[in-house]
Order: sequence, then C-alpha cells, then structure tokens
Amino acid sequence: MKKSLIIAFVVLVAASIFVGYQTQVGDQAIQESNNPEQAAVLALSPIEVAERISSEWKGSNKFFAQINAANLANSPGAREGCTHCHNGMVFAGGVHTNAPIGDHMTGINCQACHTGTGNELMKTGQINPAMRHFTGTYIKSDITGGRAGKGALCITCHNGRRDPQASLAAFTAGTGNMQYPHYGAASLVFGQGGMHLPEATYRSSAAHSNIQDSCVGCHMVETQEGYSQHTFILDEADANKACGNCHVGAQNFNINGSQTEVYNGLKRVYDALLEATGAARIETSGQGGFLFYDQAGATFQHRPTPEVYSLLYNWYLVKSDGSLGVHNPAYARALLGESYRAVTGKGLW
Repeated sequence: MKKSLIIAFVVLVAASIFVGYQTQVGDQAIQESNNPEQAAVLALSPIEVAERISSEWKGSNKFFAQINAANLANSPGAREGCTHCHNGMVFAGGVHTNAPIGDHMTGINCQACHTGTGNELMKTGQINPAMRHFTGTYIKSDITGGRAGKGALCITCHNGRRDPQASLAAFTAGTGNMQYPHYGAASLVFGQGGMHLPEATYRSSAAHSNIQDSCVGCHMVETQEGYSQHTFILDEADANKACGNCHVGAQNFNINGSQTEVYNGLKRVYDALLEATGAARIETSGQGGFLFYDQAGATFQHRPTPEVYSLLYNWYLVKSDGSLGVHNPAYARALLGESYRAVTGKGLW
C-alpha cells in the first residue's frame, strides 16, 4: 500500500513537470517535430519521466532513511537535533520532532521537497531564520538577500548548522569545545559561514550567489528530456550547460586550474594540521568535534590553539563542501589562507 502511494505521488509530480514542459515548448515542438532530439522529448510519457526521476533519486544520498537499526532512538532521523533534516516526513510537516509521526522514518523523498515546508520554501524563494533548522547557527537573517529562489529549500538544511564565531570565542575563553561544520555548502556560497580570525581579511566571490535559484540552478540542470535532474550531483558533461553563460566553452569545473590549486592547498593545510597537533591522522567524530590519532591508530586528547582550531574548522568546511572551492573561490582561498598564515607564519597560495 505504502509503495503504491509513493509511486502514485511520483507520477503526479512528474506529470505536472511534463505538462508544464509541454506548455512551454508548445508550437515550437510542433514546428521542430522532424528534429530527432525534439521527437524523443515529445515521446517521453509522464510515467517515463517519473521512472527516470525516481531512478536518479534512488542513486543519491537523499534516498536513504537515516536509521540506526541497532539503536533506533539514536538515529539521525529520530534525534531531536537532527530529525528535521534527516527525516522526510518531519521536514515536510514543518515539525521538529518525530513524536507526531511515531517511529516511521523516510529519506528526503518527493513528499519532503514537493509538499508542505519544502514546497513553501521553493515558492517563496526565501529562507526563514526563525525555523528550527537555523537555531544556533550564524544565520540570523536571510543571508541570501532574498536571492535564494528554489535553492531556499536546499539552504535550509545545508547551512553548516554552526555559529563559527561564537564557537571560536567560547573555545578561546575555555568555555567551549571544538565543532566541525555539518553540510555547509551554503556557508561557502554566500561567504558567511567560515571561522574568521580577528583582523584578517576575507574576500568573497559574489557571482555564484547570484545564480538564479542558487543551488537548484546548477545542481538540478535541465536534462535533454526536459525535466530537472535529481542526482543533485554535477557531472562534467553538464559543465558547459551549468557554467557556460560565464565560462564560455567550459569542459569541466576546473576553470583556470582553480580546483587543482584548492586541492593542493588542502593537502598543505592538512600537513600543517598534523604537524601542529602531533597527530598522524585527523578525523571528525560523531559528536561534532575532531579526533586525533597517533601512529598506532589510537586516539589521544588534544586541545589546540584557537588559530589551529580555526584552521581545522575551515579545512573541513572547504574539504567536505566537495566543490574544491568552486562554490566561492575567493572565500575558500581566504578561509584556508588566513588560518594557515596564523598557524605557520607562511602564505598558502
């Protein structure tokens, strides 16, 4: 029964997308009906659109309900501080606890984004800092200046979940522990969510924050068949489609070698962190901090200087973002460079 309802919902969403597409191409489609690619679009049925969207979604990390079978109450989909972004039913319902829905958990599915809270965010195109999703973060007002568009939905959960300046201040005063940013792509895109050192200068690239529909504009490019792809991951084959308006003829995302530079910079930063902490390996812990390992693979306690903490935080922010600086090249380089200089006394770039 549940499976039938889900399939029916996907078909309805896909049908609305397909009907909208037909309305847009209308007469042009009839005039170009001898074009093989156009003919393929015209032949694509709503159920085929639904199947393709479903297949792409199932290959993404949005598909999985966040369940710890051995400890259900400690699953991200059930924990009070996590459920509103890890449980699709909770997100769609606009609630912040799984109590109203019991123990049933879903991934971030069609319902999560296309009904309730998700649908409202895409319609308004504005984030709402009063939502539970922004509690305890650096976001006190709409960091996008009303420019998020459909990406307001993405930013609501991919905002980093931290207030890095408050965290640094508490750590420096000895009243707080280390934290790491949690899925903070928006922190980089809008140039506001890194850990800033006093009197340092942080440049930011505004171009990518001005893209129509922000996250959606690049990560859900329109396919040849006329629907928005649902892998949420950019493929190099889409480089010119996503970036070509500004970077004419782009064949990949490593524009002018910028990704290569950030990749090499991250390696140098990590080496500096190992030297500064005496660790052989550094990882993040499930409790929100950093773990330090010795040569034998055992963890050891270490409380770094505030400067090293800032380098740890910014290293993980840029590293885990996954774009190798593309989201905001100037800001990514500034975050790494300023903290690296404070720790080593040397320039990074």
